[in-house]
Order: sequence, then structure tokens, then C-alpha cells
Amino acid sequence: MTDDKAQSRLFGSLVAGLLSEGRGFRFRAHGRSMHPVIRDGEIVHVKPVAVESLRKNDIVLFAERLNYKAHRLVWIDAQQGKFIARGDCSCATDGVLAIEQILGQVVAKEETLSGEIRVISLSGKRATLQFLVNRLRSKIRNFARGLSVPPRVRRWTAVHKLLLACVFLWSSA
Repeated sequence: MTDDKAQSRLFGSLVAGLLSEGRGFRFRAHGRSMHPVIRDGEIVHVKPVAVESLRKNDIVLFAERLNYKAHRLVWIDAQQGKFIARGDCSCATDGVLAIEQILGQVVAKEETLSGEIRVISLSGKRATLQFLVNRLRSKIRNFARGLSVPPRVRRWTAVHKLLLACVFLWSSA
């Protein structure tokens, strides 16, 4: 355990030094809290960020004592400099974060497919839209699991199922 604390202190010192000089860095993510966007063992890219430019759904690296987490912002109060983050795979938030706790923005990850390394953007409008579409898809899938679906409908494509779910939700409103 003391070795973990020493490693965390070293990581914190390196991060602070690099970001204060305006440099980005990469590190290997551990844990499943951001699954499926960031998987355990993937390399993530962090860049310095002006806190004023952060938006809801941005992924940030922040410090909680000696713990460092990369989680998505779910609430921002820019006037008071307060933020709330949560891992995509978690129901609980991380609590209120102060400006000083936010170290940088996670802007990309490295993904290995067929032995090739690709850099996938995790910031910007396209990444946010992809996240929201995946979240909607997941909610529809969970909703559909609760329904008794005839075998004929089970063979439908995802588009058919999405349209059916939209019609059902619209008619029940």
C-alpha cells in the first residue's frame, strides 16, 4: 500500500510538472469506471485545459487526495468553479470538485485493433455525440429487455427496433 502511495505521489508530481509547462502526456488507465469508452489498460491522452472552456460530457483527469481519476463531467457551475464528475459505468458521482482538483482534459485514447494502434478522439462534438448515441442505444436495449418481444421482432435490425421503441415511447407520452 505504501508503494501505491509513493507511485501516486510520483504520478501527481509528473502530471503537475508537465501540465504547468503546457505539455500533454499519456498514461495507462486502470479500472472499469469509464467502460466502454475507456477500457482497463488503454492508453489515454491528457492535455492542459482552461477550466472555463470545459463543457458537460467532457472527460477530465482530476485528483482526490492521492487518487487520480479520469471521469466525465455531468454538472458544471462555472460561476462558483464547481464541477461534478462520474464514471460512465457508475451510478454514483464523485462529489463536488473544485477548480484546483481538475488537472487536465482527456482528449484521446489509443485502441489496438488487429495489431494496429489507432488514436480515437474523446473530445469535441463528434465524441460527445457518439457518447450520447451509445447511451441512448443502451437505454433502449435495457428497456426492450423488459418487454416480451415476439420472435419475428427479435430478427429485426437495430434501426427497426429503435423506430419501434421511439413509436412506443411517443405513444405512451
